[in-house]
Formats: sequence, C-alpha cells, structure tokens
Amino acid sequence: MNSRSTRGFWSLFFTQFQESFSDNAYKFLVIFFVTAMTLPGDRRHLLVLLVGWLFSLPFILFSMAGGYLADRFSKRSVVIGVKIAEIPVMGVALLGLALKSLPILLLAVFIRSTQSACFSPSKYGLLPELLPEKRLSFWPLSPGRSLEGRCTGRSTSNRRGRG
Repeated sequence: MNSRSTRGFWSLFFTQFQESFSDNAYKFLVIFFVTAMTLPGDRRHLLVLLVGWLFSLPFILFSMAGGYLADRFSKRSVVIGVKIAEIPVMGVALLGLALKSLPILLLAVFIRSTQSACFSPSKYGLLPELLPEKRLSFWPLSPGRSLEGRCTGRSTSNRRGRG
C-alpha cells in the first residue's frame, strides 16, 4: 500500500469512528434528556422508543439515496459533502439542547441519522479504491469496528448521564 492510500485509508477509518461515536453519543444524550423529563413512565418509554425509531428509520429510507450519490458522484466528494453537512445538523442539535426543546432534539436525531445513512455507502465504496484487493477484509473498517465506535459512544454518554 502506498503512502497516499495509507493516509486515505486511516483518514476514512477515523472519520468512520467519529461518525459512529457521534451518532450514538448524541442518540443517548437525547435518551437521557427524555428520561430526565418529569413525565409519566409510559410516555417516557414511548419517547425513548421514538428516539430509537427516528435514529433507525433514515437508514432504511435513505441508504439507497446515499448509494445513488456514491455511484453518481465522486465518493470522496460525497464523504466530504456529508461531513460538511454535519456542521449545520449538529447546530440544530445544539439549538435543541440550548432551548431544551424535545421536538428540535428529535428532529436533529432524524437529520443526523439521515446524514449518516448517506455517508455509509460512500464509505464502503471508497475501500476498494484505497486498499489492494487482498486487504479489503482488513480489520479496522469492518462492521465490528463500527460497533466499537457505537459502544464507545454509548459508554461515554452513560458515564456523563450518571455524573
């Protein structure tokens, strides 16, 4: 592997880790926000379920659109564009936190997850361009590594929620 593709691979690796971590840390932050609200138990449980649905639904609805973008345009450009779009998305999330507005927080969960759904196809499409064929099953960008980012995000948000 040459130096340029190695740099590109590790950049993609860290971008993927940050994406998984941020998605899940924010999702659990909203869940902690909901559980801290003084609501009847049934309503609170329903809202936690709603957060999970709003987080998962965009992956079902918009992954194909992300795949279309990855096929139609440069995968690198799509990744960069999606990561730039993350800035205003997290601005909406910050606004929701500042205003303590559950509807804005829920909207931000959905938009954030939509942004991630559009990121994923380009991420996986870049791998064959960055790695030689014999290294395509290389460990750091495997689904298990995405799981590691999710678990780290969950662990960090759990500690902050109890503190």
